Amino acid sequence: MKETVTYERMKGAIGSLLLLWATIETAARIETDRGGGQALTKNARGAGAVLAAWVRMIQSKVQDNSAAARLALNLHAQLLEPLEVRNGVCHGLDGISASWGDEPATITWRAKGKCEIRTWEELQVMFAFLSKIPRAIGLISDCALNQGTTVWDLPNAA
Repeated sequence: MKETVTYERMKGAIGSLLLLWATIETAARIETDRGGGQALTKNARGAGAVLAAWVRMIQSKVQDNSAAARLALNLHAQLLEPLEVRNGVCHGLDGISASWGDEPATITWRAKGKCEIRTWEELQVMFAFLSKIPRAIGLISDCALNQGTTVWDLPNAA
């Protein structure tokens, strides 16, 4: 039997999306500043710009082929689609719907001339992934800023 998702829960999903991205942006800004990249974040506006500044800070601290640089680039690439969802909802929200019969609850927005849709279930998978990102940003930053340290050498890494 499918889960019933109310309109109220879908409104809460929008709040969850915004709070998760606020936490990710804050983590990236703090770590970039900690790595001496205040000039990189000073004029960075928005989550995408702050994440790009964080990647540049990591790259400035390590060799291009280091694990920390590869991890930062990979994480940034994995965040591009969820960032498009965030930006679409923030700048082009078109509506939300509750589940009804066999129809899933959805959120819709307009971006780049087309309508985008995500279901409740898709959002929950994305939220589970995004909730781990601030910690990942911290671990990758620790590795880059403490050269010669691997993620497994850091306290509470496991």
